[in-house]
Amino acid sequence: MFKRNKSSQKGNNNVNMQDFSVNVYEQKHDVIKLAAEGKFEEAADLLSVLLKGSVPTHPASPYWKYTPAIENETIVFKHTPTSKESFDKCPIKGKIFYDFPEKYKTYDSLNGVLKHSYEKQIPITLNIKMFETWIGDFLVEKRVSDSKRDLTIEFSPEKFPSPVPMKLYFTDGSFAIDYLEVGLIEIDDKVYIFDNSKEEGRKIDFRLEANLNGISKINLKINSLHRKDVQANYIMARYLLEASKDKSLALKLLKHDENLFVANKFSLDEPVPDSISDEIIFLSFLIQIEKRENFKFELPESIDSTELETYYNLMRMIDEGKIEGKYTDVTATIASKESLINLIKLDDKNPLGYKLTFEKSEPYIELFGKKVLLKSQSIAYEGLKISNKDRLKRLVVDMEEGETFNVKFQAGSNNVFIEIWEFY
Repeated sequence: MFKRNKSSQKGNNNVNMQDFSVNVYEQKHDVIKLAAEGKFEEAADLLSVLLKGSVPTHPASPYWKYTPAIENETIVFKHTPTSKESFDKCPIKGKIFYDFPEKYKTYDSLNGVLKHSYEKQIPITLNIKMFETWIGDFLVEKRVSDSKRDLTIEFSPEKFPSPVPMKLYFTDGSFAIDYLEVGLIEIDDKVYIFDNSKEEGRKIDFRLEANLNGISKINLKINSLHRKDVQANYIMARYLLEASKDKSLALKLLKHDENLFVANKFSLDEPVPDSISDEIIFLSFLIQIEKRENFKFELPESIDSTELETYYNLMRMIDEGKIEGKYTDVTATIASKESLINLIKLDDKNPLGYKLTFEKSEPYIELFGKKVLLKSQSIAYEGLKISNKDRLKRLVVDMEEGETFNVKFQAGSNNVFIEIWEFY
């Protein structure tokens, strides 16, 4: 037998047959079994035999017809166009009677809600009180929300345009971030908000709040994954320095070589530290070392005195080729009995002091956890004198192979040292 759901409609009193089930005893299960096994032609043939003469006339005939199909182990009839002209001669359409949820009741129309959906890029779900499907002048389906079944409809907004390559630069040419992938992310009334949040591997987070009727805001910060990156810190420092000088800043579309936004005058939320110029010099030098050595530093949260001294020494060595200074005392480790005897003899012969040059066997310097390998590393001291010579004379007599002694030197009148590093 057929189970039919009737509904009132315009037309010739045909019964609305969009969604009803057919019970044909065990043969129905054979159709479903064949379909489940992928034997679609056999299932279609059996279904055609079972329903021969049972398919009703569609109210929108001859442009539409009912076609039997299997859904959830139930045979149902679908609306099927008979030709390409069906959609022109007898189009299918729907009517929705909806109700705004409480949070959208402030909007006076659906257009206002959809505008909000687009500007915030969020889907909007409305409660449906009634939904009607029409084919031509015929009502073929009517669904009403009730306590057993809530009907809703969701509107998904059209997506904002994809981010495009842009350049952020000061119009006087002093500094630029040559590449940012910037896109529109939100509209808040007259404020258009852009950022580069979809740019993969970005070191700088950029955000522009372009206000058509007021003050616009630009925000730059180091991306949280690159806080220890030298290049990111350098870009940020350079930007802050130039921004503190009341310069014009522009955002340019690279493809069209046109400015999207120009800030003729803007101010920073916080004052720039007085040390910003020194930080730029420091970071610029580290970038040189990274390029030279082909590695990346990780900046510490704070720099201790040892690393700061290494940095200054490295800078002087590259700029000047040597480090000169004064010393007060020196300690050297001697691992050979013969070397120690010769050193004592040298000290005896030169009561006013003498020059010694020490070379590091595995020359390198370490800065922020990275080793800079050197071809050679030597330091020469003028005016050296052994400060514990009498004790060494006693110990050297019994010195055995593999034994080492720490020799302490005191400075003479000419207490100058010269250190030289040779780079690869």
